Amino acid sequence: MKGFVKTSIIALAASSLVAVSCAKWTQPESLNFRRETPEQIDPAGYETRLKAVREWKRTVHNITIATISGTSSTPSFRWQHPKDIPDSVDFICIKDFSGLHESLADELAYVREKKGTASLAYIDYSAIAESWSQIEDENEGSILADADRDEYFKENVAALLDSAEKSGFDGLMVSVEQIEYASDDVFISAVKSWKEKRPDAPVVLRGYAKHISDTEFASSCAYYVVVAGELSSPGQLILETTRCIGSVLPCDRVLLEVSVPSSETPEQTGIAPEAAAEWVLAQKDNRNFTPQGIVFGNTEDDYWRNDRNYGSLRTVIEILNPQVK
Repeated sequence: MKGFVKTSIIALAASSLVAVSCAKWTQPESLNFRRETPEQIDPAGYETRLKAVREWKRTVHNITIATISGTSSTPSFRWQHPKDIPDSVDFICIKDFSGLHESLADELAYVREKKGTASLAYIDYSAIAESWSQIEDENEGSILADADRDEYFKENVAALLDSAEKSGFDGLMVSVEQIEYASDDVFISAVKSWKEKRPDAPVVLRGYAKHISDTEFASSCAYYVVVAGELSSPGQLILETTRCIGSVLPCDRVLLEVSVPSSETPEQTGIAPEAAAEWVLAQKDNRNFTPQGIVFGNTEDDYWRNDRNYGSLRTVIEILNPQVK
């Protein structure tokens, strides 16, 4: 009996030691899956790089604009963050910017100060026109006056411009791909008034800029964006460029907008960004216009595409500006 008790005590003690040891072995630890940023790894070195980037952006070079979608909710994806856009991008254009989340507005201020990257609020004439068409359809059988339409456009543009001001955007990208109403004068007048109060603010026209009746305002804009869409051959792109800018507007401010494949459209639509960059360089001697860079229309879809984040965007920057590393 004594032997049994002694054996039991020894076994209990051993199991207690094992339990303690296992508890130490299985102690949960907090794992950090977030990669350190260059700013965290080498703050001084990164600041030196950013200073060089800011100085480079003040020189003559080919332009890149990255367009992403905004949100009023707390951002949950890295591609939603302006800070994650490659340092050498000149402009970040944000669609759906109304009520932009405060943290994203703060990041726009950060990239402006640290990287010299300007921000553009995306204002689309077609979106307002389509919403007005829905109102017309809902009121079928009744007559809506032109004054009602003009007031609708005026109120919508004013709300967008006010939201852009509150979020601290540096300028605007104004899409005029489809001018369907006489209200283009109301639309452009509102943008023009905004610009007159901010003479240094860049305004970029997207689409058929030559259709704007106020050619004085159109001629004062920083760039004209030609949307490649499904076009892929050099000849098609040349023809579309002349269709967009016509013969009156300055011909040395052309940017070509391209896209990358997405989950909805897994195949490349139109010219690939890398080929578009080569086209820009090849057309520098074109006597009718001078392309100055590339616009990425769906930058968020480039975030995971290649073996590095924003792989196509980074490659385009390197093609357009070989001196950038």
